[in-house]
Amino acid sequence: MKVRWLWVVIPLLLILLAAGGYYYYIEEIRVIPEELVRESLENSLYATSYRYKTVVTLKLDGQEERQLSDVAGEKSGRDFHFKGKMLGQKVEVYQVDDSIYSLDPKTGRWMITPGNDLFQPEIFMMEINPMSNFRFTEINNIEYHGLEKVGRKKYYMVSCEPVVKNNFIEKYWQDFRYRLWVDKRSRRIVRAEVYAKSIKDPQDSINISVELSDFNKRITIKPPEAN
Repeated sequence: MKVRWLWVVIPLLLILLAAGGYYYYIEEIRVIPEELVRESLENSLYATSYRYKTVVTLKLDGQEERQLSDVAGEKSGRDFHFKGKMLGQKVEVYQVDDSIYSLDPKTGRWMITPGNDLFQPEIFMMEINPMSNFRFTEINNIEYHGLEKVGRKKYYMVSCEPVVKNNFIEKYWQDFRYRLWVDKRSRRIVRAEVYAKSIKDPQDSINISVELSDFNKRITIKPPEAN
């Protein structure tokens, strides 16, 4: 009986070990950077909803740093909400349906503007739609840097030098370098660090930090209560 039992158990253990080794190889070792970047961009860009945090810092003459914005927000379809600081001023904005609600920091009252043209997506892309940072016409020098721990989880980390598809940002910045942290299971971008030089003065640079979460979750954005 013991011999028969061993002949059953040993093959099962070998199969489990082989399956575990194959999974480890696929998930941890066999990473094709070009495919990972392409897949993560597709999965992230086509999300219908997500939450985010964006920090934009300007460095002048390679030394002095100025924080341009630090906002956290959420987006669902065409509606969005973000809150934080821009150019040192507190800001909070909602877009719900076809109306913009912006908080006056001095009076604490909400200003309501019909239509959705108050904030041009290209100019305020980092605050309203951080996904616009990931629209590329070309991606060069893709490199895989292994797994990197962020918080309690490990993510794939890749770097690349894309040509960014954004008319506004292309007017002022060049030589973009990206670092992307990609979730192993969902193959979505959960964090990104963007660096670019000023076209006017290469000594000046911009750094953009983006954190993304809650992809395709049910996010309801309601207008603030009037006061």
